[in-house]
Amino acid sequence: VLSNNQTDPSVPAQVAKELGIDMIKYNKCMTSRTYANKVHANIQDGLNSGVNGTPYSIVIAANGKKFPINGALPYENIKTIIELAFKEK
Repeated sequence: VLSNNQTDPSVPAQVAKELGIDMIKYNKCMTSRTYANKVHANIQDGLNSGVNGTPYSIVIAANGKKFPINGALPYENIKTIIELAFKEK
């Protein structure tokens, strides 16, 4: 089981409850592990791509050059990264 070792396991259920999620369906989904393989495949794909946290985004220029964005950045930083990507030939 993968974990970030930071979030108390009760937190996602509390958030789901506060959002008005049907808790019977939520608990069934969580205990059935129906999506476990898909989640683990997505995690592995992210790790293979260099992701080391969330949020994580990649701006890819037309020439394929990648501009990773680690974490939440202010709009101006993101705008600068996108402008750099547009300048790539």
